[in-house]
Amino acid sequence: MTREVLGDYGYWEVVAVDNDGRRRVIWSMYDIGGRTFVIPIISQPWYGLRALTVPRYSVLFALKVACVPSCAEGRSTLGDFVHKMGSALVAAAGPV
Repeated sequence: MTREVLGDYGYWEVVAVDNDGRRRVIWSMYDIGGRTFVIPIISQPWYGLRALTVPRYSVLFALKVACVPSCAEGRSTLGDFVHKMGSALVAAAGPV
């Protein structure tokens, strides 16, 4: 697992392998009340403290892509997507 930073957003990266040996790159992050977190242990106290004063929404974003032909290509695809859509995804996750 590693941390990736693209522009204003950080993502936690995991390369997962399924039972058939296919690899996937997964990037994830949390959005809690409009503040983004990459590391869950840090997001939990923030959510708890903020929930004492005002109800907060929380969202887990997870983006997955196949490592075809390689995981480097998958990372490039995710990077392009985040570059184009990152702020729109976070904005769309706001309170309902």
